[in-house]
Amino acid sequence: MKRITFPSNYITVIDSGQICININQVAVAKEIADDFIKELRAAFNKSLGNDPLTNPEYPKLITARAYDKCEAEAKEYEDRILFGGKGNRETQKFEPTIIYPVATNEKIVNHELFNPLLPIVPYEDDKIDELIEEISRREHGLSLYIFTRNKRWAKRMFATMQYGGGCLNEVCVHLMVKGVPFNGVGHSGMGAYHGDAGFREFTHSSTVLYGKTKGNLSLREHPYSKGAEGKMRLLELFER
Repeated sequence: MKRITFPSNYITVIDSGQICININQVAVAKEIADDFIKELRAAFNKSLGNDPLTNPEYPKLITARAYDKCEAEAKEYEDRILFGGKGNRETQKFEPTIIYPVATNEKIVNHELFNPLLPIVPYEDDKIDELIEEISRREHGLSLYIFTRNKRWAKRMFATMQYGGGCLNEVCVHLMVKGVPFNGVGHSGMGAYHGDAGFREFTHSSTVLYGKTKGNLSLREHPYSKGAEGKMRLLELFER
């Protein structure tokens, strides 16, 4: 059974989803969706305890405006919230929130959330190619995270889809690999950064040639017929 996440950002207890490479949504096969949600709930409870809003290690949303936006969107989907869904505007903290099920064409999965809401999109395992086509029609994401034991299939997805960077059976850590560029594609960003790639991105290279007034070859000058045989020998020499 193949499992895939949509390209974009992943929810994390470290930053409340406020980082560009977080998962913005998860696509999971219907056949394992219940088990996945059960394990996800257990992982949140293990990381943050039963009350994340009072956990000093759980970060707040960056501004009151960001909190209000998160709360308003959660309210739109309150009938499908399976975990979390509560917040404290005074502290600007909002619980990790699982929303299920969500269709691929709904508003919440068609923009960057940048908060701890996690829409889960179910699909039929034998129709995963239709899901891939849907993802490919969207704006290209900054990150693509694939979870599967089928490495051959995963390599094919990484080779054929367009995204900034990605991981297999992991999330986010591609950003930390030394010596490789970090970048987006189209809507998700332009250019490449980190190390040598960053230096080249912010440096303009220009070509300047210093000519001479004497000893110039006449290969580029008319009449081409004058000394044609010698000119051809010189051109053949330059082409070696």
